[in-house]
Amino acid sequence: MPRVRTTVENVSTVLKALVKRDLEAAAGSNGVLSRAEQTKVPKYLSDAANVLRAQKPNARITVDAMEAFVATRANQLIGEVNQPRGSGAATLSKTEAAAAFAREPNLGFAVMEAYQIASGSGVNVDSIAQTRASQVDDDTTFKKFATEAEALNYQDPDGKQVSWLVRTGDSLLSSTYVSGRNDLWAQRFDIDKRTGAVTVTHEH
Repeated sequence: MPRVRTTVENVSTVLKALVKRDLEAAAGSNGVLSRAEQTKVPKYLSDAANVLRAQKPNARITVDAMEAFVATRANQLIGEVNQPRGSGAATLSKTEAAAAFAREPNLGFAVMEAYQIASGSGVNVDSIAQTRASQVDDDTTFKKFATEAEALNYQDPDGKQVSWLVRTGDSLLSSTYVSGRNDLWAQRFDIDKRTGAVTVTHEH
């Protein structure tokens, strides 16, 4: 993954997406985090839920309330370690992300994860995809292409079979690829930018 200029806004956006995904995985579709479901979330979210329950002992802990609370607290934590003014105020460095982790390990770990995803310095999804697609034998060559059409129409000058890879999409938390052999078989898969996990979404 190419590294990019990492703004506080980008880190905050990625962190919100991580929070939403973690909460929805635990709470399901009803939008409320029960005490039983709370045991399934990462520690930074469990800590936040405990704070909200202490503030309003009889209130239901909604996913929306959790998202807003964690986002606010994360931004406060980033503000505590980030350069307060000047050109560096709008960006977050690796050193500052590490300082957030050191200051508050549970929430700071989530900030560090968001920083790594936003900066492209964490899981190398391109490398994972290439390793997956480039496992070939002596009669097969591997190539990357910009589009599926190019991959499907390519003919190796030496007459070898072609194992190919195309990156077709990118979202905050994952990248999508298609790999195949000549024009006979293809597989579409997503790679998680947080964990590197591969999810096959389609084969033909």
